[in-house]
Amino acid sequence: MIALSQSWEQPVTIYSGGYNTSPDFFIDRKGTIHCVWEHRIGVNYTKIYYSRSTDYGSTWSEIQDISMNSSLWVSDPHIISDSSNNLFVSYDYKTGSPNNMLVLIKKFDGTQWSEPDTISTDMPGSMHNRLLIDHNNKIYCFWHNGIQGGKIFYRTLMKNVGWSEIYQPFSGNNDLYFLQRAVPDHNNNLHCAGVHHYEGQNGYDNRTIYFSYTNGIWSDFIELSNNTTTGGLDISLDSNSLPSLTWGQYTTDTIPPNHGTFVTSFNGTNWSTPLLLVEDTPSEQAIAIDRNNNLYIVDNEKKESGYQQVCYKKTSGSWASEIVDQDNYGYFNHKLILNNNELFISYSKVDTILPTSMWPLTSIQMRRYDTNPGIQKNNNYDYGLSINPNPFKDKIKISFRTNCMKLIQIKIFNQTGQLIKTILNENKAIGDYSIFWEGDDVNGKEVSTGQYLLHFKSGNIENTQVIIKNQ
Repeated sequence: MIALSQSWEQPVTIYSGGYNTSPDFFIDRKGTIHCVWEHRIGVNYTKIYYSRSTDYGSTWSEIQDISMNSSLWVSDPHIISDSSNNLFVSYDYKTGSPNNMLVLIKKFDGTQWSEPDTISTDMPGSMHNRLLIDHNNKIYCFWHNGIQGGKIFYRTLMKNVGWSEIYQPFSGNNDLYFLQRAVPDHNNNLHCAGVHHYEGQNGYDNRTIYFSYTNGIWSDFIELSNNTTTGGLDISLDSNSLPSLTWGQYTTDTIPPNHGTFVTSFNGTNWSTPLLLVEDTPSEQAIAIDRNNNLYIVDNEKKESGYQQVCYKKTSGSWASEIVDQDNYGYFNHKLILNNNELFISYSKVDTILPTSMWPLTSIQMRRYDTNPGIQKNNNYDYGLSINPNPFKDKIKISFRTNCMKLIQIKIFNQTGQLIKTILNENKAIGDYSIFWEGDDVNGKEVSTGQYLLHFKSGNIENTQVIIKNQ
């Protein structure tokens, strides 16, 4: 029997009142958490709301209506921030009319939100948008279009270049593909989790797939599940940029069928046999991997009475589980992000079902979990650490800030823990600072290409980042 967790902090309600769903969040380089979600106004009429937290999720700003639409259904918002802390939010537009749907995007430059741009230009029927940014500030916006053969499409945005033309990873057949999530690795290659079914099949034939974008080339997909994917698909990378996936799928052909939560990992050569963590009716799976390569999977599990939000953790090859929370109605739209040794999870929670309303009262909530309680966290993010570009060729810029006089140490180590060079070891007054490492060791000799560890220490706050030196 698993016990109610004492590790996860109590949830913080970002917003409640009415029907709220599909939250997404992003943590920028200053440590500010940005959250967006869908808020229902009426039948086929919703808005995209936004709020932010500057204190590690403890308190949240006043809600902003960023879609500013006076009618129609907008849905499925996603948010990212670039290194200059500009915000980008993508969402589906005209959701109530699938054949006319478009993907829109808005930008916040620190002062105001832009008018929406149509990303899926001249492609009605576009939906299921996804947004990500790599370590070089390259933005990707993906979407699915059923009218155009059921394919995945995307555009990219680079500073001073603008939005690219429309591309697609897979073409030339009538199979159908959805992208659920993509994540960049240290070399800015993309690792993608999605579902597909073949021509002549339908959604009951969806299988979990993995595919990648490496050095400008899309790979073929690998089918990972052997039965219908039922939702909750997610992907995360370990410290060696090796992916793990979790998803829900049918485990029986009974009516109704049983469901299970599965996980598989790639070791650089092969995918592990998918492991069934729990069976019956789990859903809303999400995954994250910490710096010690421990895996965390959270799902929503229906019990005889009510629901449980459960976290599965894999350490040293063994799985353990604990109940994060439990209530009558369940937890949906899970998203996990690991940041500064803290695991954050956002979700929508059904608070009350009203017999007089079409929609339940739901709130947007966030929790956090300390993955390494022995290390003090910088909950105020006063150092604002930024490392660019990464990967780098000639030199890398290390920017940080202090809010009081502190001893700042910046050191470079190789993968075996050997000190390569001390970049900085001195007291710094309040202010913003930048320093460069030109890829040399303590003797001024250029180091070889590969991965290195940049260790930053500000007072008693420590942060270690993986950096890549290319040829």
